[in-house]
Amino acid sequence: MKLKLTTFAASLALTFPFTASFAAIDPGIVPEESKWVIYADFAKMRDSTLGQELLANINEESIMGAESAPIMPDFAAIMMTVGRVTAFGDQLTANPEEMNGAMIIEGTEKLRAIADGVIAHFLLSEPDMIEELKHLPFEAYRISGELVVGMPEETILIASRSEERLLASWDVYRGKGGSLKGGKGELTAMLPPGDAYYLFGASVVPSPEMENGNTPQARILKMTQAASMRLGEANGNAVANVMLVADSAETAGRLAKIVNGMTALLSLAQSSEADLVKFIESVKVAQTDRTVTLQMAYPTDQLIELATANMQREERAEEDREKERDIEFKMPGEEIAKWKADADIDGPQSTATNFVTHSAGVVKLQPGTIITVGSQINGNEGARVDYLELTPLAGGGVAQKHEIEFMRLENYRIEKAEHASGGELVVARDSRQGIGRAKMQFFGAAGEYRIDVRFVDENDGQAEYRVSVEQPESE
Repeated sequence: MKLKLTTFAASLALTFPFTASFAAIDPGIVPEESKWVIYADFAKMRDSTLGQELLANINEESIMGAESAPIMPDFAAIMMTVGRVTAFGDQLTANPEEMNGAMIIEGTEKLRAIADGVIAHFLLSEPDMIEELKHLPFEAYRISGELVVGMPEETILIASRSEERLLASWDVYRGKGGSLKGGKGELTAMLPPGDAYYLFGASVVPSPEMENGNTPQARILKMTQAASMRLGEANGNAVANVMLVADSAETAGRLAKIVNGMTALLSLAQSSEADLVKFIESVKVAQTDRTVTLQMAYPTDQLIELATANMQREERAEEDREKERDIEFKMPGEEIAKWKADADIDGPQSTATNFVTHSAGVVKLQPGTIITVGSQINGNEGARVDYLELTPLAGGGVAQKHEIEFMRLENYRIEKAEHASGGELVVARDSRQGIGRAKMQFFGAAGEYRIDVRFVDENDGQAEYRVSVEQPESE
């Protein structure tokens, strides 16, 4: 089992103890050249209603990533020891591998013992994934060849993709480098007032780099030069604040109209859900010069109920879609084979070259048996089928090729193809959920036959194929 970087980082982040609730983000530990920052006070989050709900729903296995762990820790006890985490960097992209930054996790004197325990855990379960870095000025390890984790004498842990960034972050933490506290960093103006929040994020990275397209979300990003978000809880309400900074007051005005329009559309779209409409209408949008702010305060208990109900609806809808898809793609008689066109084929992807033969197995056939070949479009693949071949296993008989285009077709269309047998094959139509079926009746000698199906794997989707047989009723 390969150890994922996010899994390891999450494991460490959830094991660092604290003695008291921390205050607001500390600008003194964020380098002044940082272009983005994310801050989470797990202690304060744990004391909030919404935070308790979020933490209670974290899946233990996905965090620890230790299905084969030699030791399973007391997860509830570990959750009681979480401190605060500050991540920052000067590059922000949609590709995690290109993120350039570091993460500092703060705790108390127990930090080293618990961190050592986590390292020991992974040394036992994934020894090939951890390398000790003895040349650094403190205990440090490289995880999966990519993530560097350092444990200096201070009650902190630092993680980064590069040793240089890790050491630079350590210097800033010790006051030996410029930080946002000096007031010179671009992010300084984005820091929130007070400490009534447990989650905060801000970025001054030009957002057009993050998303393309003409969706409302993409348009908002393109018009935004900087942004921040904070989430907290006060007087029984979940409180959120989002700030978007445009390049001009005129652009900010257009930005405010888009945000207001999206809110209005959401309200109309959810008119049957009174609680959801009430939640959407609680969002207040305001503009001041180049800045657009969104503020929301909503009863936490009601927000949790709303979110839970929405997730349950989504789960039921997904289950219904899966059931509908499975029910629709049923084959008559006994299904003897099912596979996907997921071969890893090199070279140009075309119907001219990527013919694949799949063995559907051996089955007993007798005169009157009906054989059905079915396929369903998935992705960009057209679920193309060329022919069906029956090879008798006894007597050294010759294989019998049956062209699919000559069978009784349901939701298939015939398509000319130079390299197909007979110059033609069939492709499933887009209608009826992209499912096609072709039937033939067998009139050869009774016996065992191997059934082979020749189809096209275009390697740009995962079309599904099935074969079934219906035996004639015995007299």
